[in-house]
Amino acid sequence: MQNLIQALEQALGNQAAILKTVDTAQRWADAPAGATVMIAAATPAQPDAQHRAEQKRAQRLKAYEQIWQLHAKGWSARAIAKQFRLSSRTVQRHLSTSSFPERQGRSDKGRSLLNPYKPYLLEPYNQGHRQVKVLFRELQKQGYAGSYRTVSRYVRQIAQAQGITLRQYPSQRLAAVVNSPRPPLTPRRAAFLVLRRVQTLKPNEAQLVQRLSEQLELTSTIRLGQDFAQLVRQRQFEP
Repeated sequence: MQNLIQALEQALGNQAAILKTVDTAQRWADAPAGATVMIAAATPAQPDAQHRAEQKRAQRLKAYEQIWQLHAKGWSARAIAKQFRLSSRTVQRHLSTSSFPERQGRSDKGRSLLNPYKPYLLEPYNQGHRQVKVLFRELQKQGYAGSYRTVSRYVRQIAQAQGITLRQYPSQRLAAVVNSPRPPLTPRRAAFLVLRRVQTLKPNEAQLVQRLSEQLELTSTIRLGQDFAQLVRQRQFEP
């Protein structure tokens, strides 16, 4: 399944424009009628950092495969640990998993101190109160411990979503802005969604998968991935 996810992620990575279009369409569908949607931008990985991460993963994968090769020849965990100058605990951990254990990213990565307070900020903003200093003080009363600069940057993004700048005060009432906190639809997230069991999807996730499946460029890829996942789950290994 891990290999399937990686293969599907790579295939979907070649259709970034389609993923963005589908993601935006679903966010607008989820938003209240007449509202302007704020879409969080994906944080691009730095090329050097990404390259180092890939190199480290390749090294860990090589060690994992070598450990299993020696284990298949009858080597003990202690002998394998001595051979590769690893701890016995590390070797045992590798031998306890039947597939290469991918490292999980930090659960708080990409989260901002401002995230829990965005509803408190959007409410006065949509009522016409756009002075950043005032909004910042109000958020501090709610318990916000982040910086003024973060608040200022987010308020500017709200204004940009409305097509104005903070120095513009149009006489007409602008559409209310709603935040769309759902993470961007990356190729990896899309791969996980389309391979999940249908009954585990939330309504908006099911709609997102449906939108992806309706894209002509993705239809066959998604169908093949889902069919293969079903074979694995049902243990249908015979051709």
